Amino acid sequence: MKKKIITTIVLAVMLCAVVGVTQSYASCGLRGKIFYIYYNSAATTPYAYVYSAPQTTFPTYSIYFLTYDTELIAALSSAFSGGDTVYLTGNADACPDSGTYRYGGTLQYSYFYKNY
Repeated sequence: MKKKIITTIVLAVMLCAVVGVTQSYASCGLRGKIFYIYYNSAATTPYAYVYSAPQTTFPTYSIYFLTYDTELIAALSSAFSGGDTVYLTGNADACPDSGTYRYGGTLQYSYFYKNY
């Protein structure tokens, strides 16, 4: 009886581990400062590419994100002009690890740190 309970518990843990792996949601996030925004307001659907560099002394790369949300573009422009730190998350499977300009996907989440 005790062996059946232990076997059931082990199988349940293994099942949870397998289901958990298949349900993971990967993303690409970066905390840093925005150094460039490319905004195309003339397009049928306005969009912007937001370029941000990690918060290090001498960043060697940047990650850029795409967004179609005009209110978010205005908020990001304000953070850019104010020199504020932002945390941006895109829907890329993972942050690319090579290249100078790395695509982080479509912007899914943003958080603004007000610098005083």
